[in-house]
Amino acid sequence: QPSILLIEDEANLRHNLGVLLAGEGYRVVSAADGAEGICKLQEEPFDLVITDVVMPEVDGFQVMEYLEEHSPDTVAVAR
Repeated sequence: QPSILLIEDEANLRHNLGVLLAGEGYRVVSAADGAEGICKLQEEPFDLVITDVVMPEVDGFQVMEYLEEHSPDTVAVAR
């Protein structure tokens, strides 16, 4: 089952996107901000990362930089 890490600081949007993606058959793991997202990336690999760009403290660009250095084969979408 393909896995997606969804990083979104807006709770309602994170929940709704998670429900939609899970309904399509994906295993979805959610993170409320970039720092939590990076922690999740350190715990397990994902097939896809969807990240918000504008977040407090650790933003989507920093998540993308982490992926580039530590998991360059992971597909990422920043929105």
